[in-house]
Amino acid sequence: MAQNLDSSAIAVSKLCCPVCWELLVILGNKDNFHVDGYHKTLFQVELPDWLPLEIVVKLTTRFEEILLQQIGTLAKKYRTQHHFIPSGQSRDGLSSDSSEDEADSCCR
Repeated sequence: MAQNLDSSAIAVSKLCCPVCWELLVILGNKDNFHVDGYHKTLFQVELPDWLPLEIVVKLTTRFEEILLQQIGTLAKKYRTQHHFIPSGQSRDGLSSDSSEDEADSCCR
């Protein structure tokens, strides 16, 4: 049975973090990494030093887009409902890690 395994693929038994998932999408390597999806919590991450700047820029741009969508959604809800939305709720379901101090809960 072990002879049939693809030695160029990596399988992950847990859900991927959103940053790693987007990185795999950008790299176009999602098919070589067998992942079942990603969880919805953003944790502080450090990207590898060897990652090309072009990839870092694409990844940063993607999360800036997500952040702008969340801000727009919150602003629209606030204007229409005139009350605050509990922290951690958003349209796409991503939230920040609440186990870290707020000053350290950066997503990039």
